[in-house]
Amino acid sequence: MPKIIDNVLRRKAEILASVQVAQDNQLLAEAAVLGGIQSKAWRIYMEQFCDKDQNGVNEDQIARLTATDAANGVFNKNRAYMVSNGMCGDFSKDHFEENVASIDTGLTDPDTGCNPG
Repeated sequence: MPKIIDNVLRRKAEILASVQVAQDNQLLAEAAVLGGIQSKAWRIYMEQFCDKDQNGVNEDQIARLTATDAANGVFNKNRAYMVSNGMCGDFSKDHFEENVASIDTGLTDPDTGCNPG
C-alpha cells in the first residue's frame, strides 16, 4: 500500500492535470479550513490522501490526518500544509507535497510491517 505522501503526490498529479479537479480540491480544502480539524469536512478532505479498500479508508492513515492517533499534535504543521496548499494557486499546486513528507513517520506499512521512518 502507498504511504500518505504517495497519495499526496498522486493527488498533486490529478490537480495539475485538471482545472476541475483543482477547483474541487480547493472547495474541499476551504470547507476543511472553515470546519476545523474535528469536522466532517476535514475528514472528507483528508480521506483523499488515504489508501482505500473494500472496508473504506486506511484507519491508521486517517487517524494520523485527523490527529486522533497516538502522535496527536506532533504532525500539526504537516496537516496544516496539506489543507492550506489545497487552497492556493499555481505555486502551491506545483509544490503541493512540500512540508508534508514526514507525515508517515511512525506509521507501520501494512504490506511489510515496517515503520517507514
